[in-house]
Amino acid sequence: MSDLQKLLSYREPVFNAPMAGAASGALAAAVATAGGVGMIGVPAATTQTWVDEQARMVCDLELP
Repeated sequence: MSDLQKLLSYREPVFNAPMAGAASGALAAAVATAGGVGMIGVPAATTQTWVDEQARMVCDLELP
């Protein structure tokens, strides 16, 4: 296990790219559940409500 894996507590060396408009909370949650690091891509023109909804998909997981 690498130092980065120990620091961030992930199992698999997989990071999804935070592609604005394509990498949603659902994708970040799926990657995190599989043991990688999931990231949410936030488009330039979005609302706080959208950000909250996407983040909730990941925050509801009981993962590091």
